[in-house]
Amino acid sequence: MNNKFFTILIISIFTLSLFLGIKDVFAIPSIYQRCEPSTSCVIGEYIFADDGYTPITTDSYCQITITNPSESVILNGQAMTDANDGWYYWSTTTLATPEGLYRTKMCCDVGGTSQRCMDKTFVLGTSFEGQKTVLDSTKLNTDLIRQATFDFSGLADAGSATTTLVDLELAEYPDDHWNNYEVVFLTGDNAGTKEVVCDFNRTTYTITLCDAASYTIDSGDKYIISHERKLVHAIWNWTERTISSLGSLAADVWSDVSAPIRKLTSRQIGSETEYIAGVTATTTVAQISSQTQAENILTRIGESSDATSSATVFGKIKEIRGSQTSGWNVYLSDFNQVLTGNVYRAKLFVMNYESVLADSFATPTVVVYDASRNIVVENVSMTKVATGIYEYTYTVAGSATQGVWETEASATVESGKIIKTNDYWEVEGSPAQVLINSISDNSIPSIAASVTVSNEGLSGYEYQYEWCVVSTESNSCGGGDDVAYSSAAKYINAGTDWNTTLSATVSTAGSYWFKLLVYYGTETSGASLAFNAVVASTPTPTPAPIISGGGGGGGGSDLPISTPVPTVMDKITGAFCTIFPCDTINNILSRLFGIETRASTLELKFTQLENRIIQLLSIAPASVQSQPQAKVIIRKPIEVVPKARAKIRLE
Repeated sequence: MNNKFFTILIISIFTLSLFLGIKDVFAIPSIYQRCEPSTSCVIGEYIFADDGYTPITTDSYCQITITNPSESVILNGQAMTDANDGWYYWSTTTLATPEGLYRTKMCCDVGGTSQRCMDKTFVLGTSFEGQKTVLDSTKLNTDLIRQATFDFSGLADAGSATTTLVDLELAEYPDDHWNNYEVVFLTGDNAGTKEVVCDFNRTTYTITLCDAASYTIDSGDKYIISHERKLVHAIWNWTERTISSLGSLAADVWSDVSAPIRKLTSRQIGSETEYIAGVTATTTVAQISSQTQAENILTRIGESSDATSSATVFGKIKEIRGSQTSGWNVYLSDFNQVLTGNVYRAKLFVMNYESVLADSFATPTVVVYDASRNIVVENVSMTKVATGIYEYTYTVAGSATQGVWETEASATVESGKIIKTNDYWEVEGSPAQVLINSISDNSIPSIAASVTVSNEGLSGYEYQYEWCVVSTESNSCGGGDDVAYSSAAKYINAGTDWNTTLSATVSTAGSYWFKLLVYYGTETSGASLAFNAVVASTPTPTPAPIISGGGGGGGGSDLPISTPVPTVMDKITGAFCTIFPCDTINNILSRLFGIETRASTLELKFTQLENRIIQLLSIAPASVQSQPQAKVIIRKPIEVVPKARAKIRLE
């Protein structure tokens, strides 16, 4: 009864102290409000009178002060707008940079010059959902551009001399899929050249070229596969193509007997020997269409005495020649990711109608857009490094906006003719290091892991992360088949370690894997650790020892000093585990059993001392025993610790 009264008294005093010492406290939110750059952002709060429900509607009652990540105060005590229902707010659509944490306080008048303030700090930056939308849109645009220009882009894993190219990523395509396509080499000794594919073997991931490349194909050579001239090559490489009596046809065309008059645009060309040098009856179609033959035709026509005919024919051939030279191609290298503070590189290849590297009419220029579509580089000239090859480098600032950037290159290949190409690449500024230090608690059902996440970038970043417990190493977090799964977000300053403990509920003992994944941009860092989940151990009572009597007439026999104390746990655990959590019941009963065990141990020690004194008296001389002052009083110890009892009431 006294204990119960004492408990009630303590609770009453504590409750009274809370009411007497109560103060206004504003809690800092665990996750700050996030505002998207250059979009509507509203910061506000409801303000009520002391009764808790009457709104305060006084104009300019509350003011807001904001400090941006660069430590510049962008608003200082600016009056907030009153919505006449107690809601005071400030809004903007102009905040775009810098992204990061904006320290914000909202202070309201409470009488005289006194104010009360609250934390309204927010984060400016693209949210996880917004970033995903941008990435999805970018991926779609990239796919459309890729499909419109080329069919595959890859890196050679190996090559065989100059005739084969091996790339393991080609395994998803069937045999002969790439036949008659063109391989265009972007890097290596063969950069800028095109070769036709004669065969593709899916089993060996091997492309065999129809004609040998100029140089050996090396591992790491970047290339693309284009369908632009697939139809042409398919016709040319068709094994059943025929042109009947080609030689006879050519002879008939140039024979004075069968075709004494040959005309082009209603103008006489004349005889073979007069105008066409080196063309005979056996000249092939390929030879006639070559550049050398075209030049010979132009030369002979220029020597003709028929100026009108020569000018007309010369104009027609020049027109045909011009249509050939209009087939320029421009390729821009593909750059994947770059960390803030590092260098981005772009290389441009300009090729003429014969797929030979050729200088552009004017030096190509580049425009670079950041992830927010702001122009950070505008019409900057590239640097020529070789014939038809140009390069541009850009150092990404440490504070650069993270996300997908774009480089647009413009090459003026002829006067008035501009060809544009582009490259999407990603800026990453806050890579994360992830460590699982240890499994700090492996007792089911509450498993705990000590982890460390470090921001290795140059700017603060809010990381999305997830952790799980799985039964196999190959099982990834998510997907609905995890033993336990959780996710959260955390803002970590640049160069800072975040140490925390992550918990998971596992109901069955066994072998598991604890996994942690941290996302930054489109990249992920992760860690995993194998562990064994066990049932929490319960102290086992120690049986009381048996002490044998000593010699010297004591006549002692083996006497039981104590018997094991029955445990309360064995009696009620099974009955109440179906009502209350077993770990809670076990914890309570273990504490009660510990009290019983200590009481039994104390009683045992007193009993052992009593037996020892009896043994000493039995062997002592009679004179010592008869001394009046040698009086020994043996008392059994009083049970100072009550037996453990458990009282459980079911409501």
